[in-house]
Amino acid sequence: MPQERRPSRRYREIAARLAGDRTSASGTILVTCGRRTEGKAAVAADLAAALALSGRRTLLLGADPPDRLRDELGMPDEGTREVETVQQDLGFLAVADAAACERALEEAGGRFDRVVIDGPPLLAAPESAALCRLAGAAVLVVAKGATLKSDARRAASVLGGSGAVLTGVVIAG
Repeated sequence: MPQERRPSRRYREIAARLAGDRTSASGTILVTCGRRTEGKAAVAADLAAALALSGRRTLLLGADPPDRLRDELGMPDEGTREVETVQQDLGFLAVADAAACERALEEAGGRFDRVVIDGPPLLAAPESAALCRLAGAAVLVVAKGATLKSDARRAASVLGGSGAVLTGVVIAG
């Protein structure tokens, strides 16, 4: 089993806000970004770990090619089609596309209190819009000093047009 992830106080604060936020009442939170290399996998992993540490049974879905997320979690490369235990109250499952993500959400219903989806970049993957519709809340990750303001605005616009509620922005780096 991977080493237990200990998210910072900031991620625990974000998790507490999301836990009490009516817009995330569905229990599904999409973590996304505008473009690649903005630190999204680390944010998704820390947010999911913070939710788990607060006592919420949390499933982390790797809907972006999950290699970075597996690395963040310290998990072996050989994945399964079953939920893998990362630490107490935190499971991980890699999914291939939005349809697989939707099936996983249906199956997770009674087993998990919260689901965090590590989604693909909004401006680079056509699949992103479908994932936005599955989430009740969304967290947008921007890279300090690297994300263009125009990309952040366009990503927020895509979220707004998809039905997902942008509940916060995390500045990574």
